[in-house]
Amino acid sequence: MALRTVPSRLKAADLSIAKLPLKTADPRYRTSDWKVLRQVIFAGDSHQCGAPGCMARGVVVDHIVSPRNGGSDEASNLRFLCRAHDNQVKEGPDGTRRGGGRFSRFKAS
Repeated sequence: MALRTVPSRLKAADLSIAKLPLKTADPRYRTSDWKVLRQVIFAGDSHQCGAPGCMARGVVVDHIVSPRNGGSDEASNLRFLCRAHDNQVKEGPDGTRRGGGRFSRFKAS
C-alpha cells in the first residue's frame, strides 16, 4: 500500500511583522583581557560549577554583582557556572536577576 501525503492546512507564519533584534553581547567580552580573565577563573574553579553542591562542568563566567550594578571584573566577583545554574540567575533586560540571584536546590549534574 502506498503512503499518501496529507496536504498541510496550516499556512506558514508571516514573520515579517514580528522580527526580533539580534542579541548582541557586550563588546568587552570579546577583548583579550576578558578571555585571559575567563581562563584564570576557569582554571581556579577546577572546571566545576560554582553553585553549592553542583558537580557539573562550568561553562559560563558570571558576575556575582553585575557590572551594571557596580560590580567589578575582579576575580572575587566572578564565578564559573554550568548552563542550568547560569539560566537560573540570568540577568534580564531591566538588570534584575531571575530568582533574586539565588540558586534552586537542584543539582545540575
